[in-house]
Amino acid sequence: EALTTASDVYSLGVLLYLLVTGERPYDFDRARPSEIERVICEVEPKRPSARVWMRATASDEDAAALPTRRSLGWPRRAAGDDLDTIVREALRKEPELRYGSVARLSSDLDAYLNELPISARPDTFSYLAGKFVRRHRVPVLGALLLLAVLVGGVVTTSWQAQIAREAQERAELQRAEAASQRDRAELERRRAEETTAFLTDLFDVSDPFRDEGEKQQTTARELLDLGAQRIASEFDDDPLLRASLMTTIGRVYRNLALLDDGDALLSEALELRRKALADDSAGPVLESLSDVADLRLDQERYREAGEILEGLVSERRRRGDPQALALALEDLSLAKRGLDLPQEAEALLAEAFDLHAAAGDDLAVAHNRSLLGQLRLRLGDYPGAEKLQREVLEVRSRELSPDHPRITLSLNDLALTLQAAGQLEPAEALFREVLERQQRAFGDRSHHVALATHNLATVLTYDRQTDKALELYAANAERIAEIYGPDHPAAARNAKAKGMAYQVAGQPAEAIIWVRRSRDIYRYHYGPTHGLTLRDANSLVSLMAKTGDPGAEAAYLELIETLRQNLDPKDWRLSYPLLDLGLLRIKNGEARRAEAVMREALALRRAALPESHWEIALAEGHLGFCLLRLGRLDDAAPLLESSEKGLLQLGEDHAKVETARRRLDELEKARAAS
Repeated sequence: EALTTASDVYSLGVLLYLLVTGERPYDFDRARPSEIERVICEVEPKRPSARVWMRATASDEDAAALPTRRSLGWPRRAAGDDLDTIVREALRKEPELRYGSVARLSSDLDAYLNELPISARPDTFSYLAGKFVRRHRVPVLGALLLLAVLVGGVVTTSWQAQIAREAQERAELQRAEAASQRDRAELERRRAEETTAFLTDLFDVSDPFRDEGEKQQTTARELLDLGAQRIASEFDDDPLLRASLMTTIGRVYRNLALLDDGDALLSEALELRRKALADDSAGPVLESLSDVADLRLDQERYREAGEILEGLVSERRRRGDPQALALALEDLSLAKRGLDLPQEAEALLAEAFDLHAAAGDDLAVAHNRSLLGQLRLRLGDYPGAEKLQREVLEVRSRELSPDHPRITLSLNDLALTLQAAGQLEPAEALFREVLERQQRAFGDRSHHVALATHNLATVLTYDRQTDKALELYAANAERIAEIYGPDHPAAARNAKAKGMAYQVAGQPAEAIIWVRRSRDIYRYHYGPTHGLTLRDANSLVSLMAKTGDPGAEAAYLELIETLRQNLDPKDWRLSYPLLDLGLLRIKNGEARRAEAVMREALALRRAALPESHWEIALAEGHLGFCLLRLGRLDDAAPLLESSEKGLLQLGEDHAKVETARRRLDELEKARAAS
């Protein structure tokens, strides 16, 4: 169920138990999640006083080392002691039976420390009288003595009147505090009821018990849209409740890859919370900032995501919350990775790893290692990436149930790594297992199945099984249109992959049609300078060049100029169209004009990527090929040799390695001929 104030009270109860007894409230035979859940949900913890006395009476030496019982004032049998009562009230299994607020728990602790009655116990005469006497032992004894000798009657009467007045004042303060607590509880109750009513009405449109004339069959998308429309016109009197509902539906939109719809709701929720709380460091505001940052990562708007996450990391550091800090650091690493800043991304992951390890959270550590594996994959370290992903799969398989989604995610990450390393057969087997698990978990019409199908079709394309791949892409297009609509960015991803399959199949004209469709969808959603739009634009021009389109060079020059205007001058992504332009010029017999752009591309990659990255080796091979065509054999030789050596990490049989070897053969023939 949703976290509430009752959750905070319970956590404080655990901490209070630990402070009083020196031990946690529960004992576990085995530290496994199922055992922990059973004990916490079903077993009542021992009374703190009983646990302390059990330890304290073990031996005189132990008792001397445990003054807790004396400092707490516990008698030998303390079953009815107030501190026991406070701890047990905070640790109630039923949330509704715990303290209604942290303030009430705090008030009872203050009362206990000052020998005042606590609210968790009935106000019986004997209890109140006993508290009064213990709190005022000396004055009461003095009063009795004075009364016994009939001396000081007036003084005694005045003193009692003063005590009564003070008690009345305290009672009034307590009544005011109780009224305030009731008001806050009433607000929380009303919000809970309104949220329940909202969700009930929302899902009631497809209730099978409604009359046939009223019943509607709605998709998840239609249900979300209906909810978003209602929120926009309701809850004007409670902006925080409105923001909470917007956040809930916005997250579901995001999880369904409906990013534009999620963006509108999550951004508005952030503004509502900022206005209502007037404090950017308030918990709900930080929660909304994190949601918006995650959405920006999904949209590949890495610079914006990074700016938000830099602020979140700073605030988490200031608050001293290690778990929240670790999560923010990992999100920031994703932004840095998207901006091609691998060293910064790895440093952030290392800091988050230390925080997870210190907390002893094996699953959080595994997630951290999975992110590092993805980074290693992006840097071309295939053995390192595979090792990390296999370790993550082992941990998750040990700690989670066999059908847990995170195990499926690990299988998918491992398959992507094997695919990139050229191990296509085992990658295909893993992708088929992932697809089967997703179909079993979510049914055929889900975005999880769409993504799994896409990945399987991609590895089939790499393995030149293009007929099978195109069948999967066609089925996926129907699935995506049903889930999202025909012009969703997911349709663009499918269209681009379909175009690449046609290219591998030797049908560049068909490939151009689908890549152009992908670019147009991205341009419609994100604009002409977004990374996805530019990436597809580069692929489109590359295909134009392969088909001999005379406008290809002009298209390359236009794309390069657009990139120069929108990217950092040192951004190595500019190297892709530069290299492609150089290859086109070589193909057209203009190797001399190709050399300058290829040297610029190689310089960009050497400055931005690790020395052993295969992308550098690829650029060296292209430049060496250019110099070979120019007849500068001595200059070409070291570049071509370095290229073959660097590309071997992709596998002996990789197509790029075969190309590098053909160029070396051509070099040897040219040397022999000269």
